Amino acid sequence: TMNGTVNSGIIGYNNTGTIKKLNIDTVNVKGYDNIRLIGYNAGGTVEKINTKSVTINANNNVGGIVGYNNSNGKILASNIESINVTGNQYIGGIVGYLNKGTINEITLNGSVTGNEYAGGVTGYSNSPENKITSILISNINVAVMGRSPGYAGGISSWNYCIVNAVIESGNITGRHGYKVGPATS
Repeated sequence: TMNGTVNSGIIGYNNTGTIKKLNIDTVNVKGYDNIRLIGYNAGGTVEKINTKSVTINANNNVGGIVGYNNSNGKILASNIESINVTGNQYIGGIVGYLNKGTINEITLNGSVTGNEYAGGVTGYSNSPENKITSILISNINVAVMGRSPGYAGGISSWNYCIVNAVIESGNITGRHGYKVGPATS
């Protein structure tokens, strides 16, 4: 179990570095903002990360691999199995908040639950420069449980970029008139 506040995880802040070939099994991460295995990825490359049975519970910018991805940061060639990500706002199976970055060649299954902006891959994709490609989601359950405005999507709750992904199965749920969709809302 890891506990932290801001930019917390195995690596709190990755500034243009390369993180490669990590295998992580049965981990619980708790914190506040920018939480996950890498809390904040600023222009770095995160590649060949394999996780199994990982639970993350935090507040904002919460993701399966990276909490907040910025400055053309890349998440590549990774397998995320049995992920359970829970938080308040900008909650994603891979990245909580994606701002100018790439997510490519990812396989994913698990659940994502938030109060606002929850998505299977990203909680929020904020730039037309983002790239979300070659994603295979074998099973994803995404739920938005809070008050308005909240959005839920199988890939991203809010999206500005082109997406190339396949969702084999899953459930997308919301309440209070939230926009709910299988891909993007």
